[in-house]
Amino acid sequence: MTGIFDCLGGTSLATIVACRGANCEEGILVSPDAGSQSTDSDSAEFLDFLIVNSTYEGTKSFKTLNLKDETKNHGSYFMDELCRSLENFSLDKDLLQILTIVNYRIATFYLSATDDVQTDKKKQMPCLTSRLRTEIKFNKKM
Repeated sequence: MTGIFDCLGGTSLATIVACRGANCEEGILVSPDAGSQSTDSDSAEFLDFLIVNSTYEGTKSFKTLNLKDETKNHGSYFMDELCRSLENFSLDKDLLQILTIVNYRIATFYLSATDDVQTDKKKQMPCLTSRLRTEIKFNKKM
């Protein structure tokens, strides 16, 4: 577990960053008008959950690793971008909006840099499952 943040005076946000498999995401170009439809059935025992994974099932989760200058190692791409986005947007946006920004930024701006040809220059895409019925707003700068 990477950290637990006290968000709403008793409600906690727990974060876990880990690989979810051995495969790497190659990345693809997506049409801006591509949409998706999904259906969901609610069960009272599974309401008000938000699960955010640093990557989707079967793929690797990357972190910054600079062997020449350890001061440039910031940890996982996901945690680095989550913290940056919470700092920048917690006053104005709700948690799902912030997580959407995190997804966009990781998918767009991050590319792995490793010595292994199997994992070098690969992409990462966070994945979230929301069963929330209300917005989670911080209403303050973090």
